[in-house]
Amino acid sequence: MPRTLCALLRAGVSDGPHARADYCARTAAHLILDDVSCSQLAAKVGCMADDFSEQVKKALALRAGGHCSNPDCRVLTSGPQEDPAKAVNLGVGAHIRAASPGGPRYDAELAPEKRCSPTNGIWLCQNCAKLIDNDPQRFPVELLLCWKNAAEGNARDHVGKTPLHPSSLLPGLKLKDKVRIEPMIPRLAGKPLWILQSAEGGVYLFLREGTVEEVGIPTTFIETLVITQKRPLMITSKPATLRG
Repeated sequence: MPRTLCALLRAGVSDGPHARADYCARTAAHLILDDVSCSQLAAKVGCMADDFSEQVKKALALRAGGHCSNPDCRVLTSGPQEDPAKAVNLGVGAHIRAASPGGPRYDAELAPEKRCSPTNGIWLCQNCAKLIDNDPQRFPVELLLCWKNAAEGNARDHVGKTPLHPSSLLPGLKLKDKVRIEPMIPRLAGKPLWILQSAEGGVYLFLREGTVEEVGIPTTFIETLVITQKRPLMITSKPATLRG
């Protein structure tokens, strides 16, 4: 006896937009699975979850510079395999708002074409992609959009600029070090710590700890780096300007 699409349709569209569910239900009465796979038929009637196309995934990776967009991670997500014709990819085009009902941060009001568009995606490493979906309350839509904008802005700012060799860093300073920066505009209470993210094109890029706020300081602006028992203090000739 031929199998119908009823079970697939009930699982895929019962909570979706009414018009789409009605269309799928009416179509299911006339389709059978003799020679066509479930996925092919589901694609025919538009009942699949709104996943990203390969083109969208590639765009998300490139726009983030190939790095995880989590500001506390920023790991490189691709590199060479032993096979000279292949590459390793540890990155994921993750949904900011879930692709299907019941998923993390799902928004029923979001149109299907928006749900699978680049604006609803963020490039993350596999660990961070799992993290944000396992704890959606800790990682809401607004935070993920901030991550996305900061990562893409950082990539945009560094396109075409030659990275400094690690030996070009100031003595006593290395990537991921936490420093205090003075003076700062606007003045910030509590003397926050700044994490050194990169040193490229003659600019030190710092990320404010626990936020997505960044500050870029040209090497020519740095007067001195004071190493203390607590945290290094960077003194600049011109006030550093907050962005983010």
